[in-house]
Amino acid sequence: MELDTIELLKLFDSNILEIDISNKNIKGKLNLLKFNNLIKLKCQNNKITCIYNIPNSLEYLDCSNNLIKLIKVTNH
Repeated sequence: MELDTIELLKLFDSNILEIDISNKNIKGKLNLLKFNNLIKLKCQNNKITCIYNIPNSLEYLDCSNNLIKLIKVTNH
């Protein structure tokens, strides 16, 4: 079963520092707008097509083995 990124991210608190959603069969776009303090994101081995609103606080990102076409960082 494929998971939608919007529904999955609702499960995380906006103040979280690390998110690991690797190997979850996630599809679609990953919007990180509410995660202003995020430092580490692991989302490898899914079907994610776009990651946007990446916070400036992010220090580590592993999005390997996805269908990424666009990665966009926020300006705030």
